[in-house]
Amino acid sequence: MFIYKDKVIDYHKDYGPLSMLLTDLINKLETVQKELVDLMKRYDNETFKTNGHFYLKFKFCNKNGCRSCPHGPYWHQFYSTKGEIKGRYIGAKVTKSIAQRYNCQTNLNVIKRYNKELQELQKRKNKISNKLDRIRKILLSDV
Repeated sequence: MFIYKDKVIDYHKDYGPLSMLLTDLINKLETVQKELVDLMKRYDNETFKTNGHFYLKFKFCNKNGCRSCPHGPYWHQFYSTKGEIKGRYIGAKVTKSIAQRYNCQTNLNVIKRYNKELQELQKRKNKISNKLDRIRKILLSDV
């Protein structure tokens, strides 16, 4: 049994509300994913890609059955070694000390603004993913 929109759902008898719940959650998850991609594009359009520039990138863990992929986006940095441009993983959040340690060439105020928006979107994504996982566990426990 579940509670969806203040109604108790017995999924053994009625799959209609369960189907609506799953569709609603999947649509919300897709919306958050699109907002994350839009955030990445806005950030890329606002900043220059130079040596020391920080950028956002999704990660795929390639674990069999992972329902959270893609993960992130996470902060990375362009850097060059012997004329070759490479990228390095920085983390989920950029702080002032991290920016200084990696000699960040991106405006820290811009990064702070995107960090805040990124964290809010990640919370929404995790909340939806957790709901989907709970539903999956409930359904699998009755099989």
